[in-house]
Amino acid sequence: MTKFRQQHERRIQLEKQALTDPLMNIWNRRALLGDEDSNEIKGGNFVPHLTREIAKARVGERRTSFREGERRTEIPKPLSVLMLDLDHFKNINDDTDLGHDGGDFTLQSISTLLKQSIRKADILGRYAEGDELLIILPETNQEGAIKEAERLRKLVEKYQLKFNGKKFSVTISVGAAELKDSHKEPKDLVIEADKNLLKAKNNGRNRVFPPPPVDQSSSVET
Repeated sequence: MTKFRQQHERRIQLEKQALTDPLMNIWNRRALLGDEDSNEIKGGNFVPHLTREIAKARVGERRTSFREGERRTEIPKPLSVLMLDLDHFKNINDDTDLGHDGGDFTLQSISTLLKQSIRKADILGRYAEGDELLIILPETNQEGAIKEAERLRKLVEKYQLKFNGKKFSVTISVGAAELKDSHKEPKDLVIEADKNLLKAKNNGRNRVFPPPPVDQSSSVET
């Protein structure tokens, strides 16, 4: 291997580390939303995932209508995000049988479960240093996002964890939001999803907001 190739591969490795959460091995906040140091990554060409997906959604598809003199129009595509939070996560860290190692194990296990359960086009990342996760859902409207949120909620609720010989389970609360014209910045979409997450938690946790249709929802208050 040449010295140039070694340097190139080392640079790629460092770039990936700068954009990856080391505990969960998923994208970090910088990769999702960017920050003041983002332009230093990848030679200044780095574009945060949400910024890129919003741009793609707003450009949409170009379609040609032969009946209208081959006029080209742009049809925006839907885009939604989910903000997820583990319910009563502090209780795991405070549990004498689990502790902070058990908390880390829980975060790793749930992030792996979610990563394996979403579409290839979807983007999962850790929104903050705690237990908040963000999922970007390309080509998904509000109704579809709510259905997906409820599917993931049920999946996590049924998932059994085991650490240090102790079996336990966790639940999540989820806030969903679809991209609107009123969202001038990527953070505006995230803020709406975060507000909906808070409503889900205030309504009893282990649920989705906006709520799914009654026949789809079977949340259990914890």
